[in-house]
Parts: sequence; C-alpha cells; structure tokens
Amino acid sequence: MALKGTAWKPIGPSPIASASPRFDNGIVTSIAVHPANPSIVYLGTGGGGVWRTVDNGVSWRPLFDHQVSLNIGEASAIAIDPIDPDTIYAGISGAALKA
Repeated sequence: MALKGTAWKPIGPSPIASASPRFDNGIVTSIAVHPANPSIVYLGTGGGGVWRTVDNGVSWRPLFDHQVSLNIGEASAIAIDPIDPDTIYAGISGAALKA
C-alpha cells in the first residue's frame, strides 16, 4: 500500500528520553487552526501542555508548562473562541485536580 499526500516528519525536540527503553517524540493530542490566520496553529500535547506557532510551524512556543496537569485531552480539547479568536480553551485529562 502506498500513501500519497503530505509527508510528516518530527522536528523536535527529538528524541525525548523516557523511563522506557524507547525514545519518543512528543504526542500531539489536538490541533486547532486560527480561523482568520492559518499561520497560527495551536497544539495540545499528551504531557507537554499547549504550544503555538505563528509562522506555519517553523517555530513553536509553549503557552503554559507549569500547570497542575499538562495532559491535553481528546482531539477536540483545544477550541478557539468564535467571537474572539485570540482566546483559546484547552481541556485537560488524566489528572485529579484539587481546589
């Protein structure tokens, strides 16, 4: 079977050392593209918080990385506010939070 279309490749940080004998890249769990500017993309990750690019993915910046949980949930866990697209919402998973 041959795949046609865009070829994806990891751009780092890579590899990420883990407790297992494997070396993995980060896990992207959700993606949201800014409705008015497709150069702005948000990624939710399974353990690394939310990241943002403003240059079509050439560089990425973490939006938060010191929260109680950095596990961003399912594919719809990142949402862009339809009235104010500079506001994003992120749902977390895999952590018990205490008030």
